[in-house]
Amino acid sequence: DKLDWVSQLKDIEANNVFDLGIDENDSEQWIHYNVVSTRSHWKWMKTLIAARHPLKYEEFMVGAYHGMRSILQCLQQNDRQGLSAAVTDDVLQQFDEMREWMLDDTCTDIGK
Repeated sequence: DKLDWVSQLKDIEANNVFDLGIDENDSEQWIHYNVVSTRSHWKWMKTLIAARHPLKYEEFMVGAYHGMRSILQCLQQNDRQGLSAAVTDDVLQQFDEMREWMLDDTCTDIGK
């Protein structure tokens, strides 16, 4: 049911608030953030309409969240076998680099 997906997505968003690290005086950073954050939802909606696919935006986002959470857990636990079920062989070959980057607390990329 769509309301269940919407509710789950709202819970995920509420429990995953983070500081964007955007300088409030840097208009380029704000413009980039706003373009990226608004475009993703509308691009997904246009894709759904064009494909006439039953998967809703909220359903996709909840699935993406849980999928990335599982990938992150595999990286934290150094679980190559678990990760192999979720990614291609090409991505799996970059396990060490991906693990180092994803678990680096000093990384300040937006969305990390």
